[in-house]
Amino acid sequence: MIMAGVISLMAVRAGTNAGISKVRPILMIYGVT
Repeated sequence: MIMAGVISLMAVRAGTNAGISKVRPILMIYGVT
């Protein structure tokens, strides 16, 4: 049960990291233009 919580937490963290890495270049492009 604890292991499942850790895995889900890691998955959420990986998802947020991926989302930030995808959004950041878009924000940079908008900031430049």
